[in-house]
Amino acid sequence: MPHIGSTVVIRASMPRVFILIARPDEFAKYSEHIVQVVPLGDGTHHWEVCVAGVTLEWNSVIIERRQPEYLAWRSITGIQSSGSFALAQTELGTMVTFDMEYHLPSKILDEVAAPMLEPLIQVAVADVLEGIKGRLENYAEPDWSPSNDNGNGGEISK
Repeated sequence: MPHIGSTVVIRASMPRVFILIARPDEFAKYSEHIVQVVPLGDGTHHWEVCVAGVTLEWNSVIIERRQPEYLAWRSITGIQSSGSFALAQTELGTMVTFDMEYHLPSKILDEVAAPMLEPLIQVAVADVLEGIKGRLENYAEPDWSPSNDNGNGGEISK
């Protein structure tokens, strides 16, 4: 099973980082490879990703959410995948570790295409993490807490 991993340190608080990581429907803003992520309700999302001209689709569901330190998901249709974001506070900010494993639709694709697709998927992951990093490091810390969320999921605006 191919594995993708990436780590980045973001100069922002863990709760602030978690807010954006928990909003995959915004990931298309950060990477040209992510066509769209559509929320379907109850922690389920439909993903459409284009890598090397190949469109991959799947639905995923959040299986574990420990705010603000951990978010995990697994696919429920389409491309088989599972992964997580683990957040840890450091002196420099929040360290975000992304891990994901996936299977392509057939064993042949897994063996032949995965070595070519893996670097491209890694770029998409890096794009998302760097996009979140840039957004958080370039805008002032909002006054946000779960108690003053007002139903918008603690959305951070520009």
